[in-house]
Amino acid sequence: RMGAMSIGVRPTFGGVLRTLEVHLLDWSGDLYGRDLTVAFVDWLRAEGLQAVDSDANFVMFGRFSDRRRVWEGLLDRGVLVRETGPEGWLRVTVGTPEENAAFRTALLGVLGMGGMMAAEEAGSDAEGMT
Repeated sequence: RMGAMSIGVRPTFGGVLRTLEVHLLDWSGDLYGRDLTVAFVDWLRAEGLQAVDSDANFVMFGRFSDRRRVWEGLLDRGVLVRETGPEGWLRVTVGTPEENAAFRTALLGVLGMGGMMAAEEAGSDAEGMT
């Protein structure tokens, strides 16, 4: 389902803890007390990538031995991500369900080309990137 997400501390109500609220469009049911999952980061990890937990509308993911080649492969498939952050990492904005599906399809196509992901497990990791 499509929705609008807000991450923040609710200062109007004296909040100090960061919370996540999602308003689902075209939904009239009651979801209070139910556990829901935001699955974007989980999908990246299931594909064998590292993904940084994020409190923003974007996710840092990688690690690629040649992030420029991955970035260009995605761009060739009509998907724009940012080549920013630590070496080997890219940043994708979480979008609409259709945009997210296009990203997943494009990324699987790029990764299917072989040799895109770094084989190295040592070195810098995702800690401290949020």
